[in-house]
Amino acid sequence: MKYPLIFFAGLVITIFLTPYLITFLQRFEIVDKPDRRRINTTTIPRMGGVIIFVVIMLLIFSFFPDLNSIRLLIVSALLISVCGTLDDILTTKWHVKFLFIFIAALFLITYFSPSFSSLKIFGITLPSPLDYIVLCVFMVGVINSVNLLDGLDGLASGFSLLVFSMFFVLASILQDELLMVSMAALTGTLLGFLNYNAHPAKIFLGDTGSLLLGFFLLFSSVSISNKLYPDELDLTFAIIVLGVPIIDTLKVMLTRVIKRKNPFHPDKTHIHHVIFGNKIEHKYTVFIVQGLTIIYLVVALLYFQGFRVLGIALFAFFGTLQLFIEPIFTKVKIFTNAYTNIYEKNVLKMPHKVVSVYKKIWIPLASAVAGLLLVLLIPVKTTLSSDELVFLMIMAFFILTLAFIHYKRTKEIAGIFVLLNTAVFLILSSLSESIYSNLEMTGFFFENVFSIIFSFIILSVIIYIFMREKIFGSKEALLTGIDLIMILFVALLFVINNIIGYEKLSFLNMSLYQAYILYLLFKVIARIKENYAKYIFTFSFVLPFVAMLLMFLGK
Repeated sequence: MKYPLIFFAGLVITIFLTPYLITFLQRFEIVDKPDRRRINTTTIPRMGGVIIFVVIMLLIFSFFPDLNSIRLLIVSALLISVCGTLDDILTTKWHVKFLFIFIAALFLITYFSPSFSSLKIFGITLPSPLDYIVLCVFMVGVINSVNLLDGLDGLASGFSLLVFSMFFVLASILQDELLMVSMAALTGTLLGFLNYNAHPAKIFLGDTGSLLLGFFLLFSSVSISNKLYPDELDLTFAIIVLGVPIIDTLKVMLTRVIKRKNPFHPDKTHIHHVIFGNKIEHKYTVFIVQGLTIIYLVVALLYFQGFRVLGIALFAFFGTLQLFIEPIFTKVKIFTNAYTNIYEKNVLKMPHKVVSVYKKIWIPLASAVAGLLLVLLIPVKTTLSSDELVFLMIMAFFILTLAFIHYKRTKEIAGIFVLLNTAVFLILSSLSESIYSNLEMTGFFFENVFSIIFSFIILSVIIYIFMREKIFGSKEALLTGIDLIMILFVALLFVINNIIGYEKLSFLNMSLYQAYILYLLFKVIARIKENYAKYIFTFSFVLPFVAMLLMFLGK
């Protein structure tokens, strides 16, 4: 219960407090205004990293017992946060930022130094004192590279979410208490923050956030690297995991040096600028970069599992592809143009009667089928204790209260609550005996009823995506930036489970996948019948409450 509690605490606190931070930053004009170097076309508050720092420190202080052992880590994180905050408010010179990051890196090296006597990169052991020099350069470089990656809505925060979620699984395998606490906190907090930071963003990370995320990515990747060999720090794992920002930064800075420009001078030659410049939509550009991130994470997992040579070879291959991503996306435009032509010739000429059938018959049928599914999955018996159920009900009531306050303040229905409530319900169902599991029925349909129902719901969503312009007369987007990130998040968990075979992930994978499909159906219904959104939102809170109450009464 400890780590789910940390995750949900980070998630809920961040969702609740971020609107207040946005108002505060707007009032004091701590904002990013559009200019030739920025992609945003409106004024957006920055310095969102403040909320991440506060929540993470609060959770670590609350749940990690031996704070004295991580005092150097806390000092380093504080230095990085101060550096970012000063830059967001005062716009400091690059050499001042470098000094702060360098000092923080020295504290971090001091923290790690007792745990290794040699440093290895791609199988090569570096002699002393070269090893410490390289480690310092690596640490400063990684923190800066993540800072440079923060150029689109939700890019750096979504990238970090994917990495931290994988690191939590690896920390669980390694039984590293500090990593488990910090990764659970960061994953929950970032998921909450992405509700406002993913495209279209209402708040930016700012240097406070991007530098802080770079710091925690550095700390966690080095911590796991340090476990691969006894008394040896193998940076190869960390380099592979952080391949996207590291390769991008090296490429951009080397190109600037060759052109005799200041390597620290900002421009629009980073990977996200290149993809976005090829007329790929903002949110899909982020999706592509984060999809590339998953490829590197899979390679890093193979390396972690002992396939060292294969991991290095695959890293070299995908790293080379990343270097030549501009000509690759020039070719991609040919396929996107062809798709547009096919879409306009076929979908837009579809009879209006088809649209009417979809709205008046298909969607109500899909809703009824989804309702039947949820009824069948209502748990009736569980192995959870009465104390655990009471705790879960108190937590659910607390989240409901915060969601209500959030709605009263913003007048917006946060779809992420629907997703989370559905996921919690499905997780409880998978840990218990449900109505369906107690039905003694046989036959192909009853044995495959869930697959059939979810296939029907998925088909309903796909039809909407293709017909949305015909339905509304405009390209009403179904998937927002955070929806696309969640697709990658769920996909990553499946990949991790298949490579590592971590038993605890199996039911979580399926529950998240099913919850996401139902969440997409909710979005479709809410678009077609807007007045239904409030009812579904409320029902999503009632569902886990009913499940927990029935399980409690069945004890």
